[in-house]
Amino acid sequence: MIAVLTYASTEKVIREVPITCADTTRAQFLRSYADTMRTVTLVERPAGRAIRIAFEDAYPSPARSTVVSIPIVKDDLDAAHAEVPADVHVATWRR
Repeated sequence: MIAVLTYASTEKVIREVPITCADTTRAQFLRSYADTMRTVTLVERPAGRAIRIAFEDAYPSPARSTVVSIPIVKDDLDAAHAEVPADVHVATWRR
């Protein structure tokens, strides 16, 4: 597991989306606070809003970004239509 994106209102958690990577070495690198910088952004698109999570390799590693984009549909995360790299996976999860 690389991360868990939690989408919530002021009253409750609406959805949690675990982000995983099939390559265990890469997953360990993406989880590392020393090696990776994370940026979470709300993106407005013509098709609607999405949450964009960028994992960027830190210096001295060569610059490389892993970007995950999860659409927001009807005030909920739509993991089924997420845009992810080939070795990264997202799933829906509710507590």
